[in-house]
Amino acid sequence: MSAVCFLEVLLFLVIGKYIFDYLFYPRVSLEEEILAHNNAALAASFSGFLGGLGLMLKATVSLSLPALLYIFLGIGLLLFSLKVLDIIFLPKVDLGKEILQNYNLAAGIIEGSFGITSGLVLYGALCGEELPLKETLLEVSIYWTLGQILAIIAGIILCAVLKLDFQKEIKRQNTAVAIAVGGVFIAAGNVVRYAISGPTLPSFFTDIKFTFIDFALAFGIFILAVLIFDFLLFKKFKFSDELKEPNLSVGIMLALLAITLSLIW
Repeated sequence: MSAVCFLEVLLFLVIGKYIFDYLFYPRVSLEEEILAHNNAALAASFSGFLGGLGLMLKATVSLSLPALLYIFLGIGLLLFSLKVLDIIFLPKVDLGKEILQNYNLAAGIIEGSFGITSGLVLYGALCGEELPLKETLLEVSIYWTLGQILAIIAGIILCAVLKLDFQKEIKRQNTAVAIAVGGVFIAAGNVVRYAISGPTLPSFFTDIKFTFIDFALAFGIFILAVLIFDFLLFKKFKFSDELKEPNLSVGIMLALLAITLSLIW
């Protein structure tokens, strides 16, 4: 990346900060909450948003089409993805209240990890073959939606396998569960990024089909790895019980296992 592109990314990260501050959490001052009140939950959420924004910006600076349009589209989709997480995956949890009033770090970790997930998907969508503006906007929107769906499915399956009531654990401020599921979100986003940024296939629907196949295979291997670790390598302990403790070591291990497998996929 050239120095000019780097400065452009830095500029929009600064703009992104103010958009996040005034549109997503308009009731509070980001600086005051993080620096004066030591709100680690909000810091985790904001850092994930910046991470996702940075990934998306890396793709847009190389486009010959109007990059500014994609940048603001990406920022809008990143912010909307956090609302999707709240409404669809955590309907019984008010993430805003948990982060701002309860300083719930688990809620901040989940929100931040989902921001990175969306950034990975947007990066993959924008790094594909460059198409006319209308077609590119359509593909970005469809792939973004696909990424949200697959990430949420991954989280639901992991919680089902480990017999976790995810919403209850987040309300309990269980950071171990949040780290594990957040890692799975990021891994799912990375698998989708890899699938959609590869060689262009004969048709758009064929591309989507192979994205689903890639995701199913990668996530199936991850679940198999979890079961191997749970029943063969750590026979004296059960991951589900340890996560409920909460045992941060298990949460970190599962998150890194998922991300590592997604990177070598």
